[in-house]
Amino acid sequence: MSSNARHSTSLDDIRGMRVAKSTKAGYRSGLNQIKKWIVAHGSPDMLASDGSIDLSTFKYSDFLEFIQWSYQNTSNKPGTLASYRSAIKDYYKRKGMDVPIQYDDDMKDLFQGECDVTMLSKRSVVCIKESGKRPLGYSMYESLSLESLKLMDGGFAHLFLTLSWNLMCRSMSTQTVLFDHISFEEDAIGVVFHKSKTDQSGEKSRDPRHIYANPFKPATCVFLALGVYLASHPQLAPGQLFPGGTQRDRFGKSLARLAAGIASPESGAIGTHSIRKGVATFACSGSTSGPSMASVCLRCGWTLGHVLERYIHYERAGDQYLGRVVAGLPNHKSDFAVLPPHFPLNADDNVRQIVAIVFPQLAMEIHLWGVLSFALASLVYHFEFLVQILPPTHPLLSSAIFANLTIMATLKARVVLSSTRHAPTGIPPHVDLFKIIERNHIAIQNLPDAISGKLQHILQEHVVSSGSITRQFLESALSDFVDRIAPRADAQATSTPATHNGALLGWPAIDAANGF
Repeated sequence: MSSNARHSTSLDDIRGMRVAKSTKAGYRSGLNQIKKWIVAHGSPDMLASDGSIDLSTFKYSDFLEFIQWSYQNTSNKPGTLASYRSAIKDYYKRKGMDVPIQYDDDMKDLFQGECDVTMLSKRSVVCIKESGKRPLGYSMYESLSLESLKLMDGGFAHLFLTLSWNLMCRSMSTQTVLFDHISFEEDAIGVVFHKSKTDQSGEKSRDPRHIYANPFKPATCVFLALGVYLASHPQLAPGQLFPGGTQRDRFGKSLARLAAGIASPESGAIGTHSIRKGVATFACSGSTSGPSMASVCLRCGWTLGHVLERYIHYERAGDQYLGRVVAGLPNHKSDFAVLPPHFPLNADDNVRQIVAIVFPQLAMEIHLWGVLSFALASLVYHFEFLVQILPPTHPLLSSAIFANLTIMATLKARVVLSSTRHAPTGIPPHVDLFKIIERNHIAIQNLPDAISGKLQHILQEHVVSSGSITRQFLESALSDFVDRIAPRADAQATSTPATHNGALLGWPAIDAANGF
């Protein structure tokens, strides 16, 4: 907070900051429902001259009558009824009045009874109904990602969706991301949250959540989504990634329209909270060797009480591995260790010039250069995909880089997926075993061609001139061939895979010769 803002801030303003804006809006809505009930069923003296609730005449017994009427005449769930209590308690505090003790003791018993009644009624229903929004499955996420990419909103909904999925965060957290929260993390992009629902005071550690590219699935690649969004909005300056007041609500409406447009039985039950539910389920159930539950809970911002807070803390390697899993990379193949599309070191001068053209405002921020380079490389690498899938009038297709095919062709020849510039991070040991197995498999597949070619060469060299093949000569030739080819095959099978220069970050190194 600046010094001028501190001078103009009162104690009441500071006291009011304990409640989030969205919560305040919910409280106002709850109080409005109470006032509507007072007008229709209560006494006029329960309202003050300005139309607000007069707490000197609106007693606890009146609030109970309101709750009873709401329970009998509306379909509100117990959680909604409980929110009315929270609203009236906050109203007491803002008026500087003591909250009657009944709002704590008696109301807890009342709402517990309502929950039990609701549960008993659900038991008698034949069909199974899930509470809240349904988890978003990965196939549905892929479909929504592809459709959101086609929207004429400059990549807003697409980036909001893929970022929420990869960060495993609440939509409110996605809305508050700043460019200062984004960092370059070797082969990943880091995002730091300074406040969350479970950390209102912002006192917990500030560790980045790592997000990774998936060059095999461009529709769900968050690096490409970032490139599309930033290139479509070259006027974006350092500050909020999603400028505006209610970007979460804007995305929620876009998501609802996208889900409704997909012919799926679950489309009507999909909301912003479905993303976090779905990605957590996907990360935990995709494999028996998947990320740890502790890594999932820490990344999602869930609390498990004092055990998690006191004994289990953020671990970089675990978060990196989880980041690769939720990116959709195949953890049963060596492709799990793929690097994002990037430019080699000798292309830095040209890349800097083009980054300044495509992202003119953000390019002045030194700490964002690596992130912008990744975004540019993803745009170049997936150029054909974007041209094919985007509408002809999409703002990206008229951006600086897509309008100049000469620059695009030059960069296309430089972008790579593997180099010595970056070392893959978040790679568990079994991925190196996959590399060894695939290398051996290729060697075995090539062996028949090698044998055939070598044998043909021997026959041409020793037999064609004499015009005859004896059994003794053939046995001698085959023995000589085996002596030549065997050491070469052994060398290929036992070759040591390229190391990651310490990039395993917490996992033990693999001895390729012994297999452990």
